[in-house]
Amino acid sequence: MKMKTIACVAMLLCAPLLAHSGQVAPTSKPIVLKDGELPIVANVVLGRDLAFYPECNAPEATNKNCSFMAQGDTASISYRPDFPKWAKEASLVTTKNGKIISAMAVTKGVTVQDDLYQMLVVRYGKPTHVKRTAVQNRMGATFQKIDVLWAKSWGSVTFESFGDNLDEGSIIGSINEAAIPAVTAALANIDAASATPSK
Repeated sequence: MKMKTIACVAMLLCAPLLAHSGQVAPTSKPIVLKDGELPIVANVVLGRDLAFYPECNAPEATNKNCSFMAQGDTASISYRPDFPKWAKEASLVTTKNGKIISAMAVTKGVTVQDDLYQMLVVRYGKPTHVKRTAVQNRMGATFQKIDVLWAKSWGSVTFESFGDNLDEGSIIGSINEAAIPAVTAALANIDAASATPSK
């Protein structure tokens, strides 16, 4: 389990480097979120303060919902409000200056890939890149593997339906740091609207 966690953390930290070449490049221009679209990956809002998640608001947090690794810049966050049926374990996030800049979810692999892919298309729209590959296991059974990239105005999302293990896939999202001010503003608007009493 420890090696698996280390591998997941390494994958998460390296995700921006390993992402498809269609990933949005860093820019100094301000980014505007389309139609108020928030960068949500694995039920985590990229660009949000990690302190928003009370289970993870201190580096010494070690309960089952949150654990910090790599000198406090990586955390494991439980799903809210409910643990999704497609998820295998809590999502991992990386932070910079207290802001969540990437998130990775481990999925249940081939058994959930089709429904999960459709759900992601509904959330993120038409993919920028889709690759389908026939993969044969040791028993001779063939499975369709799906690798997908969404290049968004705020960053990118990748979906690998399964890897070396048929029972594990991943969703990885990363935010362009130039998009963080737009996310902060959008969240402030949402918070203000929810705090205003309805007439």
